[in-house]
Amino acid sequence: MTRELKALTSIIDSLGPPRKVPSHPPKYRRASVAVIIRVRPDRTQTSSNLSAPPVQAIEQPESLEEFFGQPWVRSGTPEILFIERATRKTDRWSGHVALPGGKQELHEDDQETAARETLEEIGLDLSDPTHFRCVGQLDDRELWTSFGRVFLMVLSPFVYIQLSPTTPPLKPQPDEVAAVHWQPLSLFLDRLETPQWTPMVINLSSKLTPRLSRTFLRGLFGTMSLHAVEMPYKPEFVLRQRQDGSKTVTVIDQAPEWDSDHRPLKLWGLTLQMIADLLELKDGPIHLDIRQKVWDSKRMRKRLDAGYLPGFSQVDMHFWVRALLKFHSWQGTEQ
Repeated sequence: MTRELKALTSIIDSLGPPRKVPSHPPKYRRASVAVIIRVRPDRTQTSSNLSAPPVQAIEQPESLEEFFGQPWVRSGTPEILFIERATRKTDRWSGHVALPGGKQELHEDDQETAARETLEEIGLDLSDPTHFRCVGQLDDRELWTSFGRVFLMVLSPFVYIQLSPTTPPLKPQPDEVAAVHWQPLSLFLDRLETPQWTPMVINLSSKLTPRLSRTFLRGLFGTMSLHAVEMPYKPEFVLRQRQDGSKTVTVIDQAPEWDSDHRPLKLWGLTLQMIADLLELKDGPIHLDIRQKVWDSKRMRKRLDAGYLPGFSQVDMHFWVRALLKFHSWQGTEQ
């Protein structure tokens, strides 16, 4: 079994009861996302033999042991699905790399939200037992804005494994999704072994002040840099704008050419943290309380997002923020 498949089976085996977080008043907002993992068959084994039969897969395997015991799985490549959000002024995560998902509607539970939003955004039916199975859930996360002053929502990530060797056809929603990318699990395992970061620069003044004050305070606060993981731009499809007479229509390019010179994707922020939560499980279940996960704990230093402490262009702000984080880390260790 390959390194990637060993890591994947360990992750799934380590998925235990998640830490559930209740919503906050007054709006009690919740949202869910889907971490969708597939094993892509190794087509090179049959490419030289045109008469070779198609991949033989067990339909709805009774257990995950039966699924991972199949030859096409044991020689395959695990991949994680990401979406590139469409550019919209009303979406605070516009254009970002994300996991499929969205806000909860009335009379839904968290998992139903993840399945519905995935179906609406990219057309994958996670409730279809012939193609997908939910293998567990990661810890809930609280989303805050304005540096922790305003509560946004509670986010629940669910982990799905694709049971079939062929992914069902994608049916993207143009208003929500610009492209879909399958990224190999090996990319993130390599980053764990050899950290390699790319800065994601954010203008602090835009997060703190009204629009009229931003120009003045931009020089005072400077910029903040967060660590990001670069991913190759290899979309499963791309939505393109084309002219149809006097109208501009959106068409789906299901076979886009891969341009090695295209800007890379950047995985950062909350999505990076959720993938880090997933990869942390390859070392076994987490028995520590969330409050004990301090910055300088041994296990935290091994996380994919272990280097995401922010950096600042203003030297004094950089010093004081780092000092406060170190003090917080020392307090957690003492407790």
